[in-house]
Amino acid sequence: MTATTIYSKNIENCLPFPTLFIHGNLASTEWWFPSLEIFKGMRTIDHTSPAMVADIRGCGQSPDLDPNDRFTIFDLADDFISVVRKSKLEKVNIVGHSVGGLIALAAMIRSADTFHRAVLLDPVGAHGVVFNRDMYDAFEKMAGDRVLTAQVILGTIYNRAIEGELRDRIVGDAFRAVRAGRQILEMLKDLDLTGAIRGIQQSVLVLHGEFDSVLKEEDSKALASLLPHGEFEEVKGHGHCLNIEDPERFAEIVVEFLAREIS
Repeated sequence: MTATTIYSKNIENCLPFPTLFIHGNLASTEWWFPSLEIFKGMRTIDHTSPAMVADIRGCGQSPDLDPNDRFTIFDLADDFISVVRKSKLEKVNIVGHSVGGLIALAAMIRSADTFHRAVLLDPVGAHGVVFNRDMYDAFEKMAGDRVLTAQVILGTIYNRAIEGELRDRIVGDAFRAVRAGRQILEMLKDLDLTGAIRGIQQSVLVLHGEFDSVLKEEDSKALASLLPHGEFEEVKGHGHCLNIEDPERFAEIVVEFLAREIS
């Protein structure tokens, strides 16, 4: 593994509590900005804390991967822990989407005192995930085919057409992230965090879209059941990407859960 410094940015005065956002595979920090605009517009909350967004290594604005670079889920978790520590903030909440949800849990396992609460949006389950052969073949082809990349990444978004500059940024970032994305798929094949996840003591909300065609709802339910203070909620009428499909609904759920008093 080579040393990596990932891209990160703080959006000041966005939330009533400092919160780190970790995107999914083939994605980037761009996936959070529709929701962050909603957070900033929720005038019923006290906007005194930053939203911290960061790109997984090899994604978005993070440095290119070295061709020989290999990483584990805990390597990725350490990248994000470093982002939080550099901020010198305490009791940081964490929100992760898809593989970002599993990275969030790995970060909580690795550095329990760093994080307060978590929201996992359609996360990869505790046992990782093995896709069918077509998915791995598609990743091989996407490295040289931007049109195919667009079809794959936009196909994860349910019941919303993404157009204009946002579409261009999402597709461009996905095309750049194919190498990292293929490495992430391999990493997830033989992963099992079951035992370690049982030791997470923070409150964690696991969300899963009713029409998610990427990851299984049963895996999200099983993940929530492993967590001593885990909750599961099915999001009716939505798919894998609530943060893009319905930013308003996503923001409402996140703020309501993270603002609860510690029980």
